[in-house]
Amino acid sequence: MSQPITQVRETGLKARNRSIRRKRICDVAMKLLAAKGYDRTSLKDIADELGIRHPALYYYYRSKDEILLDAVSSTMNKLVSALREALEDLGDASPDDCLRCLAERQVEFQLEVKGLIPLVDSVLFGPLSAAGIIDAEGRRTLVGVQRELTDLYRRQIERGQREGVFRVESIAAATYTVLGAISYVVYWFRDDGPKTRDEIARIVAGLCVAALNR
Repeated sequence: MSQPITQVRETGLKARNRSIRRKRICDVAMKLLAAKGYDRTSLKDIADELGIRHPALYYYYRSKDEILLDAVSSTMNKLVSALREALEDLGDASPDDCLRCLAERQVEFQLEVKGLIPLVDSVLFGPLSAAGIIDAEGRRTLVGVQRELTDLYRRQIERGQREGVFRVESIAAATYTVLGAISYVVYWFRDDGPKTRDEIARIVAGLCVAALNR
């Protein structure tokens, strides 16, 4: 027997509210974890910042590790979504314009959340990755999002190679070199420097494209 319409609506509303609250927990936790570090941030710290009792967190998450995974994967998914939207706005553009667009938008995105990027990188590649904090299933989730990001660049570089716009000896080397250059901007850029964020995004994107041009 199917559920009454009112029960279905109530169930949907509860699910939406739970999703909204999980997002709020993730946003707050991400900022605390990035500022204080994983080891120095407790679930009680997160609960205090949210203005709720510590045990209430367990209704939404089983552990700090689970919050960390959700927060990092959410940040990565937001980046991938922003890049996809940027490409869609370009329409039927050339591969060099698409690559420039991807690089520029990623630099902009990472500078918008620059305080969070070291934490993301630590989970993906650094000490928190080596510590085994994220379980095997969580690692698969993160690898999947990383692959989506990488594929966005790889496809444009492959297309540029086919169409004679780019000249590269290795698609993989070109893809990861471009991604490495883009990802490192957040570590050296300073808001009090001579260039604005938008200017730096444009310059870095231009350099990435120029490095692959014939």
